[in-house]
Amino acid sequence: MAVCTPTKNRWVTFSAGIYLLMASGHPYGFGVFSEPLKESLGCTQRQLNLISSVGNLGAYIGVFAGLFCDRFGPSLTAIVGSLIALVGYFLLWAVVATDAFPKLREPWIVALLFALACQSAGWLDTAGISSTLKNFPAHRGRVVGLLKTGLGLCSSVVAQIYLAVFSTRQGDGRLDILFVIGLLVSVAAIFASPFVAAVPNPSPTLSKGGKRRLAITTVLFLTICTYLGIATFLETRWAMEGSHLQNFSTVFSWVMMVSLAVFAFLPIGSSQEHKSGEILGTDATSLLLPPAATQSLYMTDVTCTEMLCKVEAWCIIFSFFCAASALIVVNNIAQLAGALSNRHANLLIIFIGIANALGRMGFGYISDKMKGVVARPLFLALVLGVMSLGHLQLAFAGADTMMVGMMVVVLGFGGSWALVPTLVSEIFGFTHFGANYQMVALGPAAGGFAMSVGLASYIYDEYADPVTLECLGGECFHNTLLVASGVAAAGCLASVLLWVRTRAFFNNKHAAVVQVGEEGVAWNDDLEVDPAVFI
Repeated sequence: MAVCTPTKNRWVTFSAGIYLLMASGHPYGFGVFSEPLKESLGCTQRQLNLISSVGNLGAYIGVFAGLFCDRFGPSLTAIVGSLIALVGYFLLWAVVATDAFPKLREPWIVALLFALACQSAGWLDTAGISSTLKNFPAHRGRVVGLLKTGLGLCSSVVAQIYLAVFSTRQGDGRLDILFVIGLLVSVAAIFASPFVAAVPNPSPTLSKGGKRRLAITTVLFLTICTYLGIATFLETRWAMEGSHLQNFSTVFSWVMMVSLAVFAFLPIGSSQEHKSGEILGTDATSLLLPPAATQSLYMTDVTCTEMLCKVEAWCIIFSFFCAASALIVVNNIAQLAGALSNRHANLLIIFIGIANALGRMGFGYISDKMKGVVARPLFLALVLGVMSLGHLQLAFAGADTMMVGMMVVVLGFGGSWALVPTLVSEIFGFTHFGANYQMVALGPAAGGFAMSVGLASYIYDEYADPVTLECLGGECFHNTLLVASGVAAAGCLASVLLWVRTRAFFNNKHAAVVQVGEEGVAWNDDLEVDPAVFI
């Protein structure tokens, strides 16, 4: 029983999905308040990484959210996610930022509360991605990349709000940002939830107006990223501190909020276009394939259990596990900056948010544009190779060059999140996409926990001052980053194996389609499809 929604326009769903994905990126804002949280709890780096990694587990363990979405639809899934965010962040704020529950200020309790708050991310992400993939069957890579771009920018938004409002506060007052995050996430999700739905029988083609809307979305995101980069560079260049930084960030935050509001106007004028372009009485996934080859090319009814019996699924999961090596950087920005004597941790978070967003948008677009030339698994291998090089550079970087390695690592990490959902839908179909996607997302959940808690925090604490619990110097993360580089390289090899096993699948799928244009889908009638070449 799917929840009824007031929209049958896929552009309305696309616009709402952007805001849902923006809201779902809140776990990446941990670096903003990690240092105030560490001071407030008086915990070690290992305990702080436990909090961040358990939070990541909460965000990535979304199998139930996927099953719920497959059963009840994306709209109700988004509502549940918004309520989880509100409750989770309120409880977290009440425990760490107030004196209401002094006996609960234990790292393991805070970790569980943060996991509860982050669990909402999986629900919001599933709601936005599942509906959009079904609404744009022939442009999955690009639309997923654009939606995930909003998710990547979330940490930059959180950092700017923190700089504008909370950075000059003393003590636990800085942790009031937790209450604001919970409120903003839940309000955005509640408002967007009625408008996310899988549109019946969407056209696999885009009209000129549809292509223009995707182009406008791309330009808007690029403009916001450019604005973020210039403003952050000026903040760093002018060495702003205290009230000057706060005033600049306040103006900057308002301009950014107005810019983000523009996405709500994307569907204007699309109603007539939707009616004229709608294809009735046909399954959209079937329209992408010649009738004789449909069942051979798509495994549309693969359940989560059946998927786990396939080598291809484990290649994706392991590659995603290795991509989580980037969480060493994402969750330890403040500590990395401190170790290398860089005083601009919050500004680094903004630049990393930009790289995250550009990786998602760029690799989503390019993998779609070149899907007939380069199979998507090879792009996944590319982003993991990029991450490996980024970790290697960061391992030997100083205060002035660390940003390069950080941005390269997070650029690749963002790209993986644009590629993996699309791969899951292409190889295993739409029918059980919610559950399958969230099962694959267990890879980065396990990887982030293993590498942050089991590796990064252990090495950091070994070199940390026993009194201040802080570590200064390149050795704090040097060995960790070398291991992370090797892990990302292993993920690159797994992606190559995935390409080897699915090469015939992708070659035949794209050979079958001569052209997808405004006039419809043109087929290669001379192609002989052999079911034996498909997984």
